[in-house]
Amino acid sequence: MLLSRFLEVPVELLLAASVGIPFGLVLPLLLGELQGAERFTDYAILSTGQAALKLLAAIALGVFFGPLGVIAGISAATITAYAIALRMVRRKLSIHSSLPWLRPAAKYLAIALPSTLALAVLLSSDVLLVKHYFSTGAAGEYAAVAAIGRAIFWGASGVAIVLFPKVAFRSSQGRSGIQLVAASLLLVAIGGVTGLLLLAFSSPWLVKAFAGSAYIGGAAYLPWYAIGMVLLGAAAVLIATHQSKGRPGFLAILLPLAALEPILIAFYHQSLLQVIQMVDISMGLVAVALTGWYVVDERSAAVTSSVSAVPANIQATPQLQVNR
Repeated sequence: MLLSRFLEVPVELLLAASVGIPFGLVLPLLLGELQGAERFTDYAILSTGQAALKLLAAIALGVFFGPLGVIAGISAATITAYAIALRMVRRKLSIHSSLPWLRPAAKYLAIALPSTLALAVLLSSDVLLVKHYFSTGAAGEYAAVAAIGRAIFWGASGVAIVLFPKVAFRSSQGRSGIQLVAASLLLVAIGGVTGLLLLAFSSPWLVKAFAGSAYIGGAAYLPWYAIGMVLLGAAAVLIATHQSKGRPGFLAILLPLAALEPILIAFYHQSLLQVIQMVDISMGLVAVALTGWYVVDERSAAVTSSVSAVPANIQATPQLQVNR
């Protein structure tokens, strides 16, 4: 009831959405199995397929039941996607593992869960707060802008998906993944700038085609929102990198900065442009801070590796003297 009043959304819509939430929360774990095994074709098919399922189910049920049918269709599609993913990894799940894997799994979960939630806050909190603070028309314009602008972020997420197992493999071998991370960030930057230029010149047409003439006013905000999505895409790559290394130190930076975005919007929301400025500032802070932490962490690991190699050399010297 409290959430319904805060968002000014009917309770039945929230209930219809809540049905799919448990399956939506568990689905990334199954996708993670495909990602870790580098089954990127299966991963892409499932990711694209679930989006298509949601669209088709939302349209089919929406025709008969209106907004409630749209939400219910999305929930039903989420459950269906979970069932398909479960079938894809059923062979791996059928293997019985011994208990010792629980400790490293729990350790990794303590890193992955809060960092993933922080990324979700960065991605979604602005839309929810705009829905609360602004009129229905303004919130609709902002939602249309967010939906189009996030295409840049989802493209960068694809880079992060491929990067994660690669960096994890290098880390397990004691090798640095800094060149791989730098190349991934460069790829995100090139794609982001290309998308930004496209949006700068075609934002009115895109908004009209996507949401209709009623929301054309949001076109002016689209390039500014895209800047934040480029920065968030870079942050997603860095978050995936830190997750793969299995060291929780970066959470001390990520979690406070993720909480900063809704706080800034709560204080500064005189206009939609100001909200987007707060989003851009928040994303920029996260990307810069995580980059700095990665550089420091890599240098610290290199120093530790060098120091640990010294005793072995010292011990080897007397043996060489004896042989002589």
